[in-house]
Amino acid sequence: MYFYKYLKADILSISMLRHGEVFFASPHELNDIHECKPQFIFNANAEVWSKFIDDILAQICFKLNFKQQSELPKKIFSLKGDLLLSLLKKRKKKSVNYNTLLIELTDAFGTHALEKLDFLDAWNAIRALNSYLQNDLDSKLNNSYYMTSFSKSATNLTMWGHYGNAEKGFAIIYESEDGSVNIESDIDKFPCLTKTAEHSYLIGISKRSTTQLIEVVYKNKPVRANGFTGIIPKFHYTEQESDNDYPETLLASIPRYNEDEIGRIKFTDWKYEKELRLHLPVYEKLDAPFRSVRICSQHIKGVILGSRISLSDKNNILAALYYLRKSQDMQKDIFVFQANNAHGQYKINVNTLGKISDLQFDKIPFLEKINKHDIVTHGDAEKINTAINES
Repeated sequence: MYFYKYLKADILSISMLRHGEVFFASPHELNDIHECKPQFIFNANAEVWSKFIDDILAQICFKLNFKQQSELPKKIFSLKGDLLLSLLKKRKKKSVNYNTLLIELTDAFGTHALEKLDFLDAWNAIRALNSYLQNDLDSKLNNSYYMTSFSKSATNLTMWGHYGNAEKGFAIIYESEDGSVNIESDIDKFPCLTKTAEHSYLIGISKRSTTQLIEVVYKNKPVRANGFTGIIPKFHYTEQESDNDYPETLLASIPRYNEDEIGRIKFTDWKYEKELRLHLPVYEKLDAPFRSVRICSQHIKGVILGSRISLSDKNNILAALYYLRKSQDMQKDIFVFQANNAHGQYKINVNTLGKISDLQFDKIPFLEKINKHDIVTHGDAEKINTAINES
């Protein structure tokens, strides 16, 4: 299958094309602010709720930044029993949505803090709780999802308008036979398993990995997820608890919803994008500079130039493709196509311009017309061109 990435013809995009790179964005960096934000339900037994309150109280103490020998941390942790009783009301389990949880936590802690602490200490502790709930809990709930997006269509006028700089940009053509995509980095960052014996494996990190294309599903309602799924692994555990797999035990005890669909669902209004995406196969937070990753050269088939692309941008893109082919020692051809607006219709037609050459010509840098007598190359170009126009 072929899939496509629309881009502006700016310095950054052309530089990334030159190296075969794509950028994996976090949900906060996407243009859809609702991306990867499920409807959180906090559903767990009393043991998990008790551990959650421990974590909340520890976060309050951390934010208050006590002086040495202060007795206030002990007083704050003495509120745990009252908080647990207020939230659970003697029940063995509790299920509540995110907004209700914030209200109940704030009300219960405020009530008990004002009853049992000095007014100034209680006020500072309440402010610390509000700061944690408003600024930190949300990021704790969300796992480290990083994704890059593509489209199944290369001739969508709206996509060319939104992401192809009003048809002055370009689209990269990729291919995957089975939906898997090989990626690589200059540094080790992908988890891997290496077989060392018949029944023995070594866990490590690698510069190479494989990730699967995911077809986005468009729905009117967000994914439902248990909020404890994201935060149980981030609780503080003693060394003994960690050694006894206590975090895994707590995770196994909570009900599951549709957590596996996070990152796969978008609101119906985005349906025109016909989006495919790749998730970066990492399980820790990565700063933006470490999320530019190469898609291996066997997947890169060529580019489509926008109908309004400038001559200078066109030449820069051709030069980038020439460098890409040479630097990665690509044995297969990279094809170049041109998008054109169909007269009198809201439609784009794409035709073949040629392939990236090993030589530079005077009038058309790095571009060579395809010889019709070269049956294999001509057939490959026609196959891609047909797929583009039918997409």
